[in-house]
Amino acid sequence: MGEPECLDTNVLLRYVLGDIPHQQVRAATLLKSGRRFRVLDPVWVEMVYALEKHYALGRAEVCDILVTLAGLSVIVGDAEVMANVCGSYRDHPKLSFVDCLLAERAQQIGVSPLWTFDEKLAKQHPSATLVP
Repeated sequence: MGEPECLDTNVLLRYVLGDIPHQQVRAATLLKSGRRFRVLDPVWVEMVYALEKHYALGRAEVCDILVTLAGLSVIVGDAEVMANVCGSYRDHPKLSFVDCLLAERAQQIGVSPLWTFDEKLAKQHPSATLVP
């Protein structure tokens, strides 16, 4: 298998929502093509924004979608991270998805602590620490 390729937010949205049927078919065909894909962090952020703001889904529903997508065998590198991010996002309703993702990525790549002025984040994520 070659190097992973990238997917845009709209491909994943069409795939999971099926709101534009001919694009859902094309997205499904791509995902079943034998290729491997990476989903960059801005795509996860855009997914959350679109699903919450435009499709009025709640955190739990959004996280179910993200964890399912990240767990697809053709999506590399994000299953465990997305499960952890969504765990924090579900458990801490005052934290943004971006904060949860940032803190988890910092922990994942071993650059903890994540220094912040965000008291909520510092209290609720083990990798975040308030700047003294």
